[in-house]
Amino acid sequence: TRLLLAAAVLPLSGAQAAETEYGFDWSSAGSKCVKVTPKLIKGFKCKEAEANSASGHPHRVCSAADGKREYLIFRSRAHCVEELETQAANGP
Repeated sequence: TRLLLAAAVLPLSGAQAAETEYGFDWSSAGSKCVKVTPKLIKGFKCKEAEANSASGHPHRVCSAADGKREYLIFRSRAHCVEELETQAANGP
């Protein structure tokens, strides 16, 4: 049981992606939830978010070295879509 729990947590650390992760570039207008692949976040620095997202779901943040892209990444597509919609509803 401990091994399974550890495996479930590992994909949220470092610049790697699990098959079930989805994210969007929150610094880009018109961004959509996409499946996160190792290629998408190659060279990004990722860290666990210090607080839950606007929708209340845990996530991590992966930032490009140039600072021009920053993905919020969630464990499910549904959580990603909910966060994207919440940010759109609260935005300017």
